[in-house]
Amino acid sequence: MRTPIPDQAASSAAEIDRRYGLEPVLEVGADRQRSPLTQFVRVSCPYCGRGYDSAVDLTAGTQDTIEDCQHCCCSIALAIVVSEGVLQQVTARRLDEA
Repeated sequence: MRTPIPDQAASSAAEIDRRYGLEPVLEVGADRQRSPLTQFVRVSCPYCGRGYDSAVDLTAGTQDTIEDCQHCCCSIALAIVVSEGVLQQVTARRLDEA
């Protein structure tokens, strides 16, 4: 009589990592106790009015940065507010405004 082969899909990821000596894989966003390191936000260009997606580094905290619009290439000042790793607000403004 043959012994049944254990279902590999039923094994836990931690067991597979241990069995084969693998490092655990960090799946960002899969664990609610861990927050993602970056988040994409929709930015509306104050020059041309078109929107585009921009990546925000949540590990950098609250920050002011300048990036170019992906459509008209004008430089945009972004004010990014991050509190405890959670994105609170992103404000885009023209550089020629006071």
